[in-house]
Amino acid sequence: MNSLGKIIRNKRLEMNLTLDQLATLIDSTKSYLSRIENNHIERPGTDLLKRLSKQLDISYNTLIKHSGYMEKDKTEQRSKTSVESIINVKNDSILINGKVLEPKEQERFIKMVKLFYNLD
Repeated sequence: MNSLGKIIRNKRLEMNLTLDQLATLIDSTKSYLSRIENNHIERPGTDLLKRLSKQLDISYNTLIKHSGYMEKDKTEQRSKTSVESIINVKNDSILINGKVLEPKEQERFIKMVKLFYNLD
């Protein structure tokens, strides 16, 4: 399976973009993108992944999976598991596997869902 860096590099080269050009397009730096492509940064920020997804026309879900935000094995298992057994909302609280998320965790969870589904 390809690494995040390899996926980004292959698509960038396919689109005939230099690191400088891509960095400018996504408001980043050439050195940072180079470090991602060479797998020195395994988990770039989700905002950057979102910009890369749009610019390179790569599925955001693909970038999220290959950056380690979601375990690849669990993404396949999730389809076999009902959502209700994992995520519940009760009295304005979010529960994951029966554990109530703290307010900061709830904010992060909601932000991740919005990013995942491009709801910003």
